[in-house]
Amino acid sequence: MNKHARRIGDLTIGAQWSKWALVSLVLAGSGCQRRKPAPVPTMKVEREPEGSYFTLKNGERSIVQLSTFSMEETEATNTIMEKWLELMRVSERILIRRDVSGVPMIYTRDGQTLLAMLPGDGGVSLNADGHFAARPAEENRPVRFVTWDGAQTLCKELGHRLPTEAEWQISAQGAERRTTPWAKQDEPPKCDGVVFARLKGQQCAVARSNGLEDVGTAKQDTTPDGIHDLAGSVAEWTYDQYVEHPNLDGLTDPVVEKTLPLSQDFRVIRGGSWTWPEQPMVTDVRRRMPRNEVRSDVGFRCVSSEAKLKIVALGGE
Repeated sequence: MNKHARRIGDLTIGAQWSKWALVSLVLAGSGCQRRKPAPVPTMKVEREPEGSYFTLKNGERSIVQLSTFSMEETEATNTIMEKWLELMRVSERILIRRDVSGVPMIYTRDGQTLLAMLPGDGGVSLNADGHFAARPAEENRPVRFVTWDGAQTLCKELGHRLPTEAEWQISAQGAERRTTPWAKQDEPPKCDGVVFARLKGQQCAVARSNGLEDVGTAKQDTTPDGIHDLAGSVAEWTYDQYVEHPNLDGLTDPVVEKTLPLSQDFRVIRGGSWTWPEQPMVTDVRRRMPRNEVRSDVGFRCVSSEAKLKIVALGGE
């Protein structure tokens, strides 16, 4: 298994609860002034009219219709995760158990795995007083070590959801079908403009344990619509199950979803990350990851839409 990945035990879908309490907690800062709070992610309305198109890689190009949607300008931060976990803790909705290798894992009481808390790594820790806290200097950096279910659950409790693969791609490539998220297509990624290739021995290597920066601060990695960090920082979970050559032609607001055994349920991740070289920055590169796995270089962001998604059952491979 990749050294940046960790597989987690079986998952079940858990219950939701008051999104308004979570929003209030995020906005109020939970009354805690010990750290500079991360800005609440704002939604960026795409400038595409209804009927946007989406092209898929691997030689199989699908044209789908997309209703109007809004995407968060930045990835979810550790401060947002901290406040959500605190709300879950106060309401006694989570448990902390150790996996077979001794790593603390956060679960809902009905067994849904949300997050791994690797000692000395990750952006959120559990203090001696029993409270969750974003690690120093990690407050405004993106959430990592989060499962697909953890990402989707947090989005849903904010009244949103994970983006479909089509929504993510149209946000990255725009109406002009850009090959990179930024406007100047002939401009290669720069080490001081995109958070990528920062492992030891890579072209933008840094001395610290992870190469992340605060979300939204990589100046080159911004779309003309103002969406940040789609090429670097952390790769991102999307709603869809991974299918190598999905045929979605002519569908409106599709999402690939089918009941599958956990071992076969892979989800699409999109975008580059701080551990990856330049190639994944191309806006139509697709990768897959088990929904119950976490990585040091995979996070998420949410979208808002009133559209009813069309479930397309195409399988899990």
